[in-house]
Amino acid sequence: MPQKWRSQVHASSKGTARLLVRHLGKRGRGSVVSRGLGPVELSGAVRTEFLAGSSPDAPCQPALVQIKSNLGPLAPALGYSIEQDGVFTWTGPSKLTPEELLAARATGAGQPQRKFAGEWLRQNLHENGSRSQYRIELDAQRDGISIATLRRSKFDLGVISTKDGISGPWYWSLPPAAQNQSAT
Repeated sequence: MPQKWRSQVHASSKGTARLLVRHLGKRGRGSVVSRGLGPVELSGAVRTEFLAGSSPDAPCQPALVQIKSNLGPLAPALGYSIEQDGVFTWTGPSKLTPEELLAARATGAGQPQRKFAGEWLRQNLHENGSRSQYRIELDAQRDGISIATLRRSKFDLGVISTKDGISGPWYWSLPPAAQNQSAT
């Protein structure tokens, strides 16, 4: 082990912990550990290593996944959220795997999200008819769909937006062709 990392390994004797943050490379090849930027020896110097991210199909449901441990078995993945005001909250166990987190980087990942959001929106509007944009967006976020992806899917489906009066809310509904298609 290089000399400059040796002193960091014994941080526990000082009652401290060291945190090393690395970013993943853009190339989708190699093992999870070797995908980090910088020398692979950085991963060799630490006792445990985590990967943070989200699945391309649920970008609003990120998780922290342990990918290395030489202290014991790997811990289960934990979901988390970060609110607009920066408040961090653990959301509980997650089923995400390192491979799912890395799939978003390897594939570009926009299409699975958009397809999922389109099906979600079509089903939601077919079952409930015309709905307020506000309620749709809240429900979409709850189900892990970003607002940007939802709006792209709205355009793809040709969803109709109508305003209730001058200062009333916007309502979304499926166009007649899409309503008939959903019924079949």
